[in-house]
Amino acid sequence: MTIWTPNLTGRGGPLYQAIAAAIAEDVDSGKLLPGEPLPTQRELASRLGVALTTVTRGYGEAERRGLVSGEVGRGTFVQRGLAVPGLPDSDLAEPDLVDLTVNSIFPHTHARRVAEVVSAVAVGPGGERHLNYGPSAGAERHRRAGADWISRTGRGGELDARADRVVVTCGAQHAMSVTFGTICDPGDLVLTEEFTYSGMKSLANHYHFGLKGVAADDQGLRPDAFEKACRADDVRALYCMPSIQNPTATVMSAERRKEIASIAQRFDVLIVEDDSYGYLVDETPLSAYAHTRSFYITSAAKAIVPGLRVGYIVAPPEAIGRLSGAICTTVWMAAPLLAEVMTRCIADGLADEIVNWKREEITGRQRMATELFSGLQYSTHPQSQHMWLNLPSPWRADDFTAQARMRGVAVTPHGDFVIGRAPDTHAVRICLGWPSQRSTLERGLAIIAEMLSAAPEPCTSVV
Repeated sequence: MTIWTPNLTGRGGPLYQAIAAAIAEDVDSGKLLPGEPLPTQRELASRLGVALTTVTRGYGEAERRGLVSGEVGRGTFVQRGLAVPGLPDSDLAEPDLVDLTVNSIFPHTHARRVAEVVSAVAVGPGGERHLNYGPSAGAERHRRAGADWISRTGRGGELDARADRVVVTCGAQHAMSVTFGTICDPGDLVLTEEFTYSGMKSLANHYHFGLKGVAADDQGLRPDAFEKACRADDVRALYCMPSIQNPTATVMSAERRKEIASIAQRFDVLIVEDDSYGYLVDETPLSAYAHTRSFYITSAAKAIVPGLRVGYIVAPPEAIGRLSGAICTTVWMAAPLLAEVMTRCIADGLADEIVNWKREEITGRQRMATELFSGLQYSTHPQSQHMWLNLPSPWRADDFTAQARMRGVAVTPHGDFVIGRAPDTHAVRICLGWPSQRSTLERGLAIIAEMLSAAPEPCTSVV
C-alpha cells in the first residue's frame, strides 16, 4: 500500500495549516478515502523534515474541520461519512446516483467551523437574546453586517448598501417573495430572461402576476428585446440574474447593465436583481446603476451553506417600511439566531474564507468539465457552478434526462426554466458543485459526454 505524503509545494502560511489543507484537497480529489489511515505523526514529521508538534497541530486542525479522527492506540483516520450525510452521493436511497441537479457547492472542509459558530451563538454569553423576538427588518447589528457583506462581495461596494437600506430575510427565496408581494398586484406583468429560475415561476403562480420571457444572448438579457417588451405592455418589474444567470450561466457586461438600467428608468420599470451567485464574480451589480428603483437580493445559502437561511434585500428607502411589514406578515422576522451566525461568520473572516475556497474549487471543477465536454456546445463561465448544455440533434431534453437517469446521472431539462411554451431549444442544466468528491463529478460528466457521442437509444413506446 502506498503511504500517503502531503504535497506542500506552493502552499503559504503556517506549515500545520498547509498539512491540513493538503489533507482536505486529497480527500476531495479521492486520493484519500474514508476510513483510510494516515501516517503516524512521528513518521510524517520524519518524512517531511518538520517538528513533531507541527504535524500534531496539522492533524489537529484537520480533525477540527471534520476531515479526520484520532483513535487512541490506533492512529488517525480519514473520517467515514465525509460525503456529508444528506448529500446525493451518500444518499442511501440511490447510492450510485450522480446528482447534477442541485445548484450548490457544500464547503465540507469548513462545515465543522460553521457548526462551531452555531454552537457558540446558541450557548455562549447572551445567547438567549438570539432566541427571542426581534425587529421584523432585522436587528441593527445584523443589517450592518449584511451591508458590510454586500459591500465586500464582488464589486458590491459600488452599490449603496447602507444598513438603513437593508432588511434581513429567511434566504433569497423569501426575499423574492416579500419583494414581489410588496411591489406587485394580481394581474401585473413581470419580465424575466426567456429561461429563468424555477422559483420565480412558483412565485408568479402564488401571487397571481404574469410572467413574460425576454430574449437573451451570451451576455444575458438583450436590451433591444427588453425595450420592445416594455413598449408592447404595461410592465411592472424586471426580474433578472445579471451575474451567472440560472440556468444559462451568462454574465452581463457593465455596458449591458447600464443599458438595461437606462431602459427601466425610461419606462418606469422596477428592477429585482437576484445576485445569489454574484459572490463568484467581480461585477458591479445592475442595481448600482438604478439605486432609486432596484431591489437587490443576495443570501448566505449559496455563498456559505444552504442551511444558513439568511438573506438580504437592499431597497429604496421608501420601500423599507413595506418590506418590513411583509416580513412581519410572512415569518414575523428572520431567525435572529441564524442572522447572528452569519454576522459572526462575516466578522471573523470565515465567510470570506468559504467564498475563496468555493471560487478555487469551482475553477478546478470547471476545468475538468470543459475538458470532458470538449467539442460539445454549452454556455458557462469559468466561475460558474453550473453549465447550460445544448443537446445535438436528434436528442430531446426529456429523452436525454430520462436516459441519463437510467445511466445513473440526474440532470435538469430546459423545460423547468422556460417561461410559457418551450422555444425551439433542447438543453439541460448541469450542476458541478453538489457531488462532494470530484471523482464522483468526473464519473457523471464522463457518462454525459459518452451519451452525446452516440445517438439516443429508443426507450419508450406508445400503444
